[in-house]
Amino acid sequence: MQHGFNSEANDLFWVSYWDLGRARGMFHSIATGQLLTSSGWTHGQPDNAGGVEHCVHIWKRSGSYGMNDNNCNANLRALCQQRTYHFPQKCCQYGHRNRTC
Repeated sequence: MQHGFNSEANDLFWVSYWDLGRARGMFHSIATGQLLTSSGWTHGQPDNAGGVEHCVHIWKRSGSYGMNDNNCNANLRALCQQRTYHFPQKCCQYGHRNRTC
């Protein structure tokens, strides 16, 4: 994630956490419901500025990435997790009388 962007303005990415319907500042995963326990917040965050910041994004400030709370309606990129499946290679050897895989 640290390559490919020349401006800190382009380094804003949603992650799947919010505190809507929860106690303020208790951010939970939208996908799993698990509580966010990270200490990766940018200094002074989360702050719920204006009382409207209920979603979490990652941003780059002063050369480092950290988390911030933001208005859920902000137009940012999203970081998504993709499940990766690993299938064993089908590798069979045929012997004179049998085969082994």
